[in-house]
Amino acid sequence: HLAMQPETLREAHANLWRRYAEIWEKHTAYMLTGHMPGADAARDKRFKDPEWRSNPAFSMLRETYLATADFITDLVNRAEGVDEAAKRKASFFIKQAVDAASPSNFLMTNPAALRELLATHGESLIKGVDNLANDLKPGKGNLAITQTDIDAFELGKNVATSPGKVVFRNRVFELIQYVPATPTVHAVPLLIFPPWINKFYILDLQPKNSMIRWLTSRGYTVFLVSWVNPDEDMAEATFEDYLREGVYAAVEAACKAADAEQVNTVGYCIGGTLLAAALAHMAKHGDNRIKSATFFASQADFKCAGDLLVFSDNSGIQYLEDKMDAHGGVLDAQTMADTFNALRSNDLIWNYVVDNYYMGKHPPPFDLLYWNADQTRMPKALHLFYLRRFYRDNALAEGTL
Repeated sequence: HLAMQPETLREAHANLWRRYAEIWEKHTAYMLTGHMPGADAARDKRFKDPEWRSNPAFSMLRETYLATADFITDLVNRAEGVDEAAKRKASFFIKQAVDAASPSNFLMTNPAALRELLATHGESLIKGVDNLANDLKPGKGNLAITQTDIDAFELGKNVATSPGKVVFRNRVFELIQYVPATPTVHAVPLLIFPPWINKFYILDLQPKNSMIRWLTSRGYTVFLVSWVNPDEDMAEATFEDYLREGVYAAVEAACKAADAEQVNTVGYCIGGTLLAAALAHMAKHGDNRIKSATFFASQADFKCAGDLLVFSDNSGIQYLEDKMDAHGGVLDAQTMADTFNALRSNDLIWNYVVDNYYMGKHPPPFDLLYWNADQTRMPKALHLFYLRRFYRDNALAEGTL
């Protein structure tokens, strides 16, 4: 399509060479006078090291890269007559390639990494190679980047420490009831449905940032669904199974445990999508046991689902189906982790490549990233239904589910 837009190509190339000329002129003056005209602030975290501006060679490299990156991504956006889904996919993968090509991602063109290499007499790179080898072990050759100090946390010790007990269990989930922290509690309990992509304790990290503790300290009886981490024997578990054996069963169990007729609910992420579907189903059948629903980062209308739509067209779904077949009917946890990392590759991939492998650092403890690394598998039937009927067809919002 771009080949059929010669004017667009000519204009884009002319603008690129104009920017190159300005960069050369500015840096020539810099080398002659020692003064950089119009030096910009370090807004891009990849280039926060002062030498990206103070050193003419690194400064020119940075600005040339940014000009070229803008040229490439702008060309994709300016292509006319292209289906929006195809353009979205092209933009996403072009951005992945452009971000990967940043000079900050290579040892010999990263001033901070080079300084560390010289200062430690090569020790930083030796440590980095050890870190790389350790990150290749869990994936048996596939890279699983360490984003936090995994050994710094232990469930029940310094994360997920709110006191509670399991009051119900079936093949889909366990229901945790947390111990009240007040002499009296509200009559209507609170039932939370977190995502089944991760573990339950996102709302109960450390005591200082635990929403569960905050809720119980304010008189709420809190129930939390802890979804199963499915094996191959659950490959055929469906979205309807999760609705009936998940939402319906949890509502019934919470009402029974709290001796209540209704529950207030929270749906988080994909757990919120399931809750929204359940509410529609309940409304259709006159079931009013859910008194209220609050949604955290949940989608019901998938029309504007952003970059995740890249992975949910027919070819993307087929790719994932093949991967799930290869893993016995479940989506392995690392695939989901890789997908979410790709959505913010500069922060969640390349930042750690530089720090862990070039600088030889060990990432600091971070409870949220520890939880993020504690991924779960997903049943094939459930995940394919979710991708096809929600992301691809937007069936809930369109009223066709």
